[in-house]
Amino acid sequence: MKKAIVILAVIVLIVCVLLFLLVEPAEEPTEEPTEESVEGPMLESTSTSPIPTSTVEPIFSPSPIPTFTPLLIIEPTSTPLSIEPTLIIEPTPESDCDPAYPDVCIPSPPPDLNCGDVPYTNFRVLSPDPHRFDGNKDGVGCEN
Repeated sequence: MKKAIVILAVIVLIVCVLLFLLVEPAEEPTEEPTEESVEGPMLESTSTSPIPTSTVEPIFSPSPIPTFTPLLIIEPTSTPLSIEPTLIIEPTPESDCDPAYPDVCIPSPPPDLNCGDVPYTNFRVLSPDPHRFDGNKDGVGCEN
């Protein structure tokens, strides 16, 4: 979780730096000369036509902010979804499990199985022991 927060903070920092580099500050407008700031006598104009003034146009205009369209729109439904867990147990026919091993399910031969072929250890063994899991005949198969 902490790693995700650090990655997110780095991404935000990179975006901020890129925006700072891309957006140049606007130039400050220059002040128009006024009567007080002009040295020397002002000439009086006798014409009634307006004096042309220069306009300052911005050098850089910010581009519009891009909009993102979601690829998938999930609309809420009025009926809540219910997810019920389902446990599927495939029944094993009794005939597949050898009765000589009553606590575990080991199939009858063939094939002849060894302890390395089954996932069980230290299980009860009844006579006859068709797979010979109980080598010392003490009633425990595949002993550790």
